[in-house]
Amino acid sequence: MLANSGSDERGRYSGGQAGDQTGKEWQVRQWYSRPWSCILRYPNPAVGNKLAELSRAAALNDHIGYDQGQRMTYLYELERANWQPGMIRVDCEQDCSSGVIANTIAVGHLMGIDALKQIGKRATYTGNMRQAYQDAGFHVLTEGKYTSSSRYLLPGDILLNDQHHVAVNLDIGVAAKNEQIASDARKLSQNPKWVGECTASLLNVRSGPGTGYACIKEWPMLAKGNWIDVCDEVGAADGGLWYYIRIYGKYYGYVYSKYIKHI
Repeated sequence: MLANSGSDERGRYSGGQAGDQTGKEWQVRQWYSRPWSCILRYPNPAVGNKLAELSRAAALNDHIGYDQGQRMTYLYELERANWQPGMIRVDCEQDCSSGVIANTIAVGHLMGIDALKQIGKRATYTGNMRQAYQDAGFHVLTEGKYTSSSRYLLPGDILLNDQHHVAVNLDIGVAAKNEQIASDARKLSQNPKWVGECTASLLNVRSGPGTGYACIKEWPMLAKGNWIDVCDEVGAADGGLWYYIRIYGKYYGYVYSKYIKHI
């Protein structure tokens, strides 16, 4: 999903009423191709998460609308609201670039990053955002896998078309999520801590800790009574406990802890 701002309540770029009359002047919407020239990504994921959080809050606050003629009033109200867009109660306006830049400034203040606090001095519209953000520490990603779909995007990634538009990605893409799980798995211990036995009639072995992950191709299911090596314990996003396991000394995957007993 994207936090996207593109026009006022009349479908125009200026002259409208302050605030968001339609709920779509700044909105959360599905990914789309502008097309995008590049992705701007800050190397610290915590910064991206905070930018995504503020962007979502701004998009859902109908006191914040779109108007190129009053585009700086959002930044003014954002500062007055202690850099919390969800707390703004005065109708104000921004456009696609000024809104993203204002939220980046807010992240700088909330997280104590001077380069982001000052980014508005160099980034003023889509045409100079790429260089200004790169100078502030963002990575510029131009590979097609980043610009052609949301699959490899992370929260807080900034989607930029230098000539026309900018938006902020809010969620982790499915491919990026799988890459992250694979990276986390490589950090886990490859040595077993104890031996477990499957208690379910059939038990899926998945590529990540959760039912949303695919079964591994090498060993998609365990049968009741199968023994496995338990290498580590991993918490899932929903709070469930999963085991990172080894099968036959060479295959690795995740199983739900409820169906494994210690032997």
